Amino acid sequence: QTFIYIHINTHHLPLQRELTEVIALCSVKDMKDPLVLVFFSKAQPLRVSYVLSDSAEPLSRDSPAVALDFGPLLVHGAVKKQLLMTNHTAIAAPFVVEAEYFTGRPPSPPAACGSHIGPRTTLLRRHRTLAHKAEDQTHKEFVNGLLSHGKGAAFFVQPASGTLGPFETLTLDITAFANMWGDYRDDLVCRVGGLDPVLIPMSMRVRGCPLFFQIMGPQTENQTRGPIVRFGTHISGGDTVSRPLRINNSSPYDIRLDWETFNQEKGDPKLLDMVVSYGEAFPLKDADGNEVLGGSTGSTESGERRWDWDNIPSTAGTSSSLRT
Repeated sequence: QTFIYIHINTHHLPLQRELTEVIALCSVKDMKDPLVLVFFSKAQPLRVSYVLSDSAEPLSRDSPAVALDFGPLLVHGAVKKQLLMTNHTAIAAPFVVEAEYFTGRPPSPPAACGSHIGPRTTLLRRHRTLAHKAEDQTHKEFVNGLLSHGKGAAFFVQPASGTLGPFETLTLDITAFANMWGDYRDDLVCRVGGLDPVLIPMSMRVRGCPLFFQIMGPQTENQTRGPIVRFGTHISGGDTVSRPLRINNSSPYDIRLDWETFNQEKGDPKLLDMVVSYGEAFPLKDADGNEVLGGSTGSTESGERRWDWDNIPSTAGTSSSLRT
């Protein structure tokens, strides 16, 4: 008894096409007619599955339900997730993966500077501090380029395109960036070969504040922290002292600000008058905290008063007529 093994490789066959017209002739010594072998088969189409890299379930031929949850994220923070894309066939196919709406595309690289590259590289090697600052600046410009569309968030996929080889498992890095608070939801669109696009849900919850005082700079961890404004020591009834504070908005949206002064200790007997000048005021509020539209809870004189911030002295050697 002899076993004969025959291997058949199919290339570029249409999907779901049956193979029925393949015949093999086997000639045997001392036999008048050869043996005729007829092959029947059905070509396997391209089949791709997706699974999270940290999933406890092993890879299988049936694609499990996959969802990317980036969890809580601070403004100007970043969270990375990994997605495994597996080709279960011997068919190589091109692929493109990107977010449907919050697409993050890297900015175009700057033009080469030619002769400036050598001295710059030498300088960075000599001074590690400058090298770290240059890396931080490059990363900041890269993130700003991803968020330049002004949508508040972006999902960056790497690699975003390429070729998925036969029986290959490719790891995709999906990084979420945000410069505005909110709850974001999107779909990761995966296109492989001629298959229908696969949509993988993505979500993240961004918390924090994109505002920061220029005197302090951006606060990565404690974003609600404010500066301590020091007015120095002054005589009671003396000149008015002013301290300008500049606030920067790093988000692509307008943000409403409401200012309020209060005592840190209830019933504090210290006497101190504070005037905050910040431009056009918002509607006044009643005792319950509701905005009063078209009305006024104070005098007409105080409602029409406008402080000229530039004319308020900030040194002890000048006087001012501003009083409260």
